[in-house]
Amino acid sequence: DKMEELNPEDVMNKMEQLKMNDEDIKKSLERTLELFKQMEVDQKADEIRNKLDNMKAKQDVLNEQLDNAETPEDLENLSDRQDDINEQMDDVKEDLEELGDMKDDTEPPDESELDVWLEVADEAQEKMDEASEEMQEAAEKMEDGGRKEKKEAQQMQQKAGEQQKGASQKMQEMSEQLSQMQMNMQQQ
Repeated sequence: DKMEELNPEDVMNKMEQLKMNDEDIKKSLERTLELFKQMEVDQKADEIRNKLDNMKAKQDVLNEQLDNAETPEDLENLSDRQDDINEQMDDVKEDLEELGDMKDDTEPPDESELDVWLEVADEAQEKMDEASEEMQEAAEKMEDGGRKEKKEAQQMQQKAGEQQKGASQKMQEMSEQLSQMQMNMQQQ
């Protein structure tokens, strides 16, 4: 009895509806996956920004302590701490590479953005290297002990402080760039 009730047209309509439902589900899953990927990128960017903000705070404290450094030991200690912050920048650069890869999965790739971040990270690292070297040299001059050497050591300390401020500014710049990227992603 039921077989007689089914006409070919009804069967075709039902099959078409099922096909459309399947496509809707597929599109919905793709949108959900895209949102999930964007959320992962956002979390990674937050993680990097937190690292940068933390490093910037350490850099600022180090810069203040440099102003008060009076002995070669103080300068060597600060130089070691500067090297530690510099190593943390290596981690940040790896994170930036990872973030770039993650972004490539979510939207049309923008290699130039990643290149800019890495360039700023390199510039910050360069400034930290120079600050560390200046502190080491200042410590050596202080140990030599003469009036002239002490004056040179003070100048080197000052130069190291300027490098540290420059590194701190670069970290701030990177953090702001990541914030901008996140805002741009949310507007899409």
